[in-house]
Amino acid sequence: MPGRYGFAKGEIVGPFDSVSKQSDIVIYDRIDGCSFLSTGDIQIFPFEAIFGIIDVKSSLSKTELIKSLENIKSVKALVPNEAYLIEENGFISKHNRQKPFGIVFVYELSDNSLESLRQNITEWEKENNYGYWPNLIVILNHGIIYHHGGTIRSDTLLSNEEIKQAKGLIYLQYEKDTLFHFFTMLLQLCSSTKLGPLTLNRYFDPGEIIGSHSVKHHNRFVNIINKTISRLNISFIEKVVNYCKSVGPITQREMLMSELGVIPEGFDDDSLNELVYL
Repeated sequence: MPGRYGFAKGEIVGPFDSVSKQSDIVIYDRIDGCSFLSTGDIQIFPFEAIFGIIDVKSSLSKTELIKSLENIKSVKALVPNEAYLIEENGFISKHNRQKPFGIVFVYELSDNSLESLRQNITEWEKENNYGYWPNLIVILNHGIIYHHGGTIRSDTLLSNEEIKQAKGLIYLQYEKDTLFHFFTMLLQLCSSTKLGPLTLNRYFDPGEIIGSHSVKHHNRFVNIINKTISRLNISFIEKVVNYCKSVGPITQREMLMSELGVIPEGFDDDSLNELVYL
């Protein structure tokens, strides 16, 4: 593989005090990425430094398959739905954060078959959002299972963005050529996964997942009389969320005028027209 792509065993941490399950192979950015901690042969990576993971199995029963799918899900679930800005040639462009890809690599088919594995994955995917689906299932010397779009032009959907259009799962029996085709698909996945900037300060004071919400700065309300520190509980957080849903969003411009009475310097029209909740 090209020198940019590093390989290690490890875990991935998200911006809200969350950690993935351990992955057999983490593919990370060796040039612009980093790891937080290395203990023995285990490393811990920020999610922004990760291209994808590979879960390795000697053989694959339905139980082991589900474990691998859940491991991939635990990694993809760490990545928030966020956008970031990049300045290129004097212009600022906005990009959506991509989720890492997830692959299951199996050495032996054992008593299973490609068709039964395809059916098991299809069953699991019906219960899970496409954002958590695996990108490839590779069985050495047998074949590869992947998503298809139902037409000749979209018969191979590899990236997370492409999987959104998937009509189902298919497999090709590459047999002795499986390793070669896996390598070409892996390289394609790595090169098509664009990593945004690594923001280390978000890990200094991470938020927290409370119920189904990502919450930050909720645990530092100081009582000025007795100096005690309190945190918002789940019922109050739900009250805030429900209020915002009922009132609806406003523009950033309206929020700044409401809070400050003036628009500060440095805000462009795109930022001021973004919808927020107050």
